[in-house]
Amino acid sequence: MNLSDPKYILCARIFQGMAVAGFLLGCYFWVRAWSFYSSSIVTTGLVTSLVEQPHDDRPATYAPTVKFMASNGSVQTFTNTWGTSPNEIRPGASVPVRYRPRLPADASIDNFMSLWGLPVLVQGICIFDFFLAVALLYYLRKGAKAAAG
Repeated sequence: MNLSDPKYILCARIFQGMAVAGFLLGCYFWVRAWSFYSSSIVTTGLVTSLVEQPHDDRPATYAPTVKFMASNGSVQTFTNTWGTSPNEIRPGASVPVRYRPRLPADASIDNFMSLWGLPVLVQGICIFDFFLAVALLYYLRKGAKAAAG
């Protein structure tokens, strides 16, 4: 393997660029989450059912369907985007619900993963990928210098 071959450097640079692009996407998710968090209010909802979300490589998770009354008096129902294990939340349980008063259909269970899970996961992976690409570039350049000298 010739470490001075430009295709290895190009590959590492592409990997680094994808990490930066993913990091910017994570920033967008942070802004969306913060916007929702700062413009929403909290009430209590009732879990009416669990929707099974099967996975090929791990046990199924269950997304709770929640009913709550908005501040305008309308009854809203939503299925949370993040699933849980079946013992975590059961039908009939009361859960905190976060929603925008002007758009009560835009609601979520008020917990860390439902609000901040996507930005944390995306940016965490991208930060790891970025430093991996930097380490790869360092290794390639160090190997190329050693081969030349």
